[in-house]
Amino acid sequence: MHTGDPDESSLSPGLIDLQNPGVMAGFLEIAFDAAVTFDAQERITYWNPAAEQMYGWTAQEALGKTPAKLFWLVNTPEEKKSRRQRQSRLKRGETLRGEHTSCRKDGSSLRVQYAARAVFDAAGKVIGYQAIYRDISAGELALEKSKENEESLRARTEEIETLLEVSPIAIFVAHDPDCVRISGNPAGYRMVGLPENPELNISKSAPAQERPTYGTFRNGVEVPAQDLPMQKAARLGVEVREDELELRFEDGSQKFLYAFAKPLFDSQGKSRGAIAAMLDISDRRRAEERLERSNQKLNEILASIQDDFYVIDRDWIFVYANRQFTSKLGKEPEDLIGNNVWKMFPKHVGMILEENFRAAMEKRETRRFEMPGKYTDAWYKITVFPSPEGITVLGSDISERKHAEEALRDHQKQLQLLNETLEQQVQEKTAEVRSLASDLVKAVQHERHRISHILHDDLQQRIYGIRMQLTFLHDELQRENEAARKEVSDIEKQLAEILEVTRHLSIDLSPPILSDEGLSHAIHWLAIQMGQRYGLPIDIQASSPFAIADEALHVLLFNCVRELLFNIVKHAQASQAMVALQWADAGLQIEVRDDGRGFPVNLPERQVAEEMSGEDGLRPNFGLSTIRHQLNLFGGRMEIQSEPGTGTRIVLIVPVVEGG
Repeated sequence: MHTGDPDESSLSPGLIDLQNPGVMAGFLEIAFDAAVTFDAQERITYWNPAAEQMYGWTAQEALGKTPAKLFWLVNTPEEKKSRRQRQSRLKRGETLRGEHTSCRKDGSSLRVQYAARAVFDAAGKVIGYQAIYRDISAGELALEKSKENEESLRARTEEIETLLEVSPIAIFVAHDPDCVRISGNPAGYRMVGLPENPELNISKSAPAQERPTYGTFRNGVEVPAQDLPMQKAARLGVEVREDELELRFEDGSQKFLYAFAKPLFDSQGKSRGAIAAMLDISDRRRAEERLERSNQKLNEILASIQDDFYVIDRDWIFVYANRQFTSKLGKEPEDLIGNNVWKMFPKHVGMILEENFRAAMEKRETRRFEMPGKYTDAWYKITVFPSPEGITVLGSDISERKHAEEALRDHQKQLQLLNETLEQQVQEKTAEVRSLASDLVKAVQHERHRISHILHDDLQQRIYGIRMQLTFLHDELQRENEAARKEVSDIEKQLAEILEVTRHLSIDLSPPILSDEGLSHAIHWLAIQMGQRYGLPIDIQASSPFAIADEALHVLLFNCVRELLFNIVKHAQASQAMVALQWADAGLQIEVRDDGRGFPVNLPERQVAEEMSGEDGLRPNFGLSTIRHQLNLFGGRMEIQSEPGTGTRIVLIVPVVEGG
C-alpha cells in the first residue's frame, strides 16, 4: 500500500483485475476488518462496509479519495519520509504489516493494525494496492486498562500493607476455618505482648505448644477458645462484635479491648478463616473509671453545697438544680430540670435577675448582684458564671446579713447622733478648758505682776532704806572700831546683791514691755536682757511685730520662749542661740535653736523635764512637759529635733492667724 499524496501522473486506465471477483466481493462485504483497494495513484477503488463503520466515511464519500485525505494524515517531514520508504518497499513486492494511529471522519483518533501489498500486471508494473485495517483501539484500551488496574492493585496492596504496618489498631487474620493459625500486624503482636514476628502463632485454638499464655475474659469469666470473636465468626459465618474483652497476662497486667471479627469466604462461599480488628481501650477504660470517680466526687461536692446552685443552658432550660435550691420553692430538682426558667418563674421577667442573667449569657461576663426573693421572703446574693453551654448560678441567703446591716445602720444613726452630741460637748468642754487655761495664764500673769510690784514698790524700797541707815551707821562709827565698820560694809554689799536679785526677779515676773508691744518686740527685749545677764548672743529673726490679740496666748508664748532660752543658758553649753518667728499654713511658728550639746530626743519626757527644769530660783519650774501641755490647751504643739553633740531645734506651732 502506498500512503501519502498521489503523484501528479494520469489515472490508470483500468480497474484492478481480481480473480473470482464475485466471490471476493462477497467475502469482503461480510468481513469484520476494513478492506480497501487503491489504484496506482493511491485513489480508493473499493471501500467495504467494515471500512465505513471503522472510519465513518461512506463508500460513495471514500471512492476516488486518497488515504492522506481521509484517514492517514501526513503532516510532518518525518511522516513524509516514512511514506516514501513504505512506497519503495511495496513496489519491491514486500507485504507491509504494522500499526499506526489513524483518524475518523468525526476527527477522533483510533489505533489500527494493517497489512498491505502492491498488485502488479503481467509486465510487473504496479497497477494498484490492497490493504486490510483492523481497529485495535479497544484492545489497546483494554490492555492499558489492565495495566492501570494492575498498577492500582499493586499500589492498593502496598498501601494496605503500609497501613497494617503503621496502624495503631490491632489487625488479626485467621488462615484456616478453625482459626488454628492466626497472625497479626505489629500492633496486634504488641497488644498480646509477643514479639513482632509473623511466624509466631497467636491463636488460642493452636496446639498447646504454640498457644499463647494470656487469658481472654468477658465480664470477669474466661472465654473458651471456640467462643472468641474470630473463631465464632469463622465457625458461624457472621460478623461478631464485642463491646469489651479483657486480656490478662502472666505478669499480672491487664488490657481491655474492643473486637470486631468478620468471616472470610472462598470462591464456593465456604468459610476459609476470619479477619478481626481490635482496639486497645485500656486508656479509655481507665479514663472512664477516673471520670466515674470524678463524677462521684463532683456529685458529693454538689450535694455538700449549702447555697443555691443551678445550671441553665443557652435556651434558658434548667439542666441541673440542687435540692438546697428547690426545697426553698417546695419542689424537687426533677420539677425544674428540662423546664424554661422564665416560664417557671415569670415574676423575674424584666427584673434585675433577668437583666443580669442575660448579660452573663450574651456578654460572657461574670455578674454579681443582690436582690430580694420573689417567691420567698429572703434576701439573696447571686453570682452568675458564664460557660459555653449557658450559665451557672450560685445563690447565697444573706437575709441575716441584711437584717444585721439594717440594724447596724440604725445603730450608726444613733451613734452618729451620739457622736454629734459628744462632739458638741467636747467642743464646749474644750472651749471651757481653753477659757480656763486663758484665765489661768492671765491670773498667773496678774499674780506675777502683783508680786513684781511688791518686790519693786515695797521690798526694794525697804532694802534701799536699810542700806541708807547702814551708810549712816558706817560713817558714825569711830575709826578705831575698824571691825564694826568692816561688818557694816559686808552687810551693805549683801544688801546690794539682794537688791539686784529682787530687781531682776521683778522684771522676770512681769517684763515691763510684755503688755505694750508685739511678741517679736517682747522677745527681742528678752534677748537683750539675757545677753546682758548671761552673756549668750541671741539672734532674733522676725519680719513683723507678730501682734497677738489673745493676751493669754501672747503671755504664754513669751514665757515658753523665755523658758527655752533659760534651758539653753543652764544646760546647753551653747555659744549662741537663735529665735525665728514666721507665719505658716498651720499658724504661727516659733523656732528656737542653739549650737549646744543637745540631748537624746527618745528619752522619756519626764526625764528630759527633770534635767531641763529650773533649780536656782532665777525662774519658775516651767519644763518641756509643761510647755507641751499648755500649748495643747490652746490647740498648739511642740516639735523637738536634737541629738547629743549636734545642738537642739525646738519649734512651737499654734493655730493663730496673723493679727489674731
